[in-house]
Amino acid sequence: MEATKLLPCPFCGRAPVIKHVPFSRDVLAQAPDPDSYWWIGCEIDANITGCGIGHSNIDKADAVEKWNTRARSAAFDALLQAARATERLFREALPKFNWGASALDANAIALLNEVPSQVSAAITSAEKAATEKGER
Repeated sequence: MEATKLLPCPFCGRAPVIKHVPFSRDVLAQAPDPDSYWWIGCEIDANITGCGIGHSNIDKADAVEKWNTRARSAAFDALLQAARATERLFREALPKFNWGASALDANAIALLNEVPSQVSAAITSAEKAATEKGER
């Protein structure tokens, strides 16, 4: 059986634990196993380490999916939006630039030729990293 992959705690960075916990109250009669639930979280141990944050769910797969889902920050989204706008500028405006009438030096022209691919690569890398981290 393949081990369940869990992301580290989003608050303290510790490795989470996953537990199948008995549920003493019968308030979940519609659940497949109303006597238990799954808890995933950052357990506080005897040394008072771990932040104690956690998530529980009747279904193990749902609990894992929700634990591994991270919200992207507004700053990340703003940066990604600016990068996409820059990429669009280079893709749509740069080809229309009148190179013959420009007074740009060789360094400026080199930058205008290099930066679009760097921006595209950064966008791809950021989106891939966000996906791998479960950010939505």
